[in-house]
This record gives sequence, structure tokens and C-alpha cells, in this order.
Amino acid sequence: MTFYNIKDVEGFMDAVNDCRGKVELVTDQGDILNLKSKLCKYVALTKLVGAKSDIKEIEVRVEDPDDIGRILEFVTNEKIEH
Repeated sequence: MTFYNIKDVEGFMDAVNDCRGKVELVTDQGDILNLKSKLCKYVALTKLVGAKSDIKEIEVRVEDPDDIGRILEFVTNEKIEH
């Protein structure tokens, strides 16, 4: 699933950490990074955010189908609050 314009990057990563299963980032080059791994998370954020404070676009895959609901809940609430 692809998400756009994530303003609260820390909150998004907290939602990822709350997931039970593996959450993976799919890069533009087709690489797969485990967003629950601290090293991969650092690499992903460096590429995605850079000098900006938000994520323009992120494609994630989840192992546990319930986890997509956790991420969607965060993204939906973030959009309502901003």
C-alpha cells in the first residue's frame, strides 16, 4: 500500500513499531527494507526525508493483515488533525 504526504514521520514510525508482523518499505529501485530494523529504518528515513521533515510517498508491505489497519488508523488520524 502506498501512503502520501506523511507529516508526522516519528508518529508514522511509532505506528510501524506497534505492528505485530514485519513491515517493509519498497523503494523506487525495488529494494525491500525492513522498517522494524533500526538500521534499515535509518537508511529509509535518510532517503525518504532527507532535509525535509515529511515523507512525500512511501510504499509499504505488511506481513500481518491487521497491521495495515494500524498504519491506516495513524494516517487517517494524521490527515484529520492537520
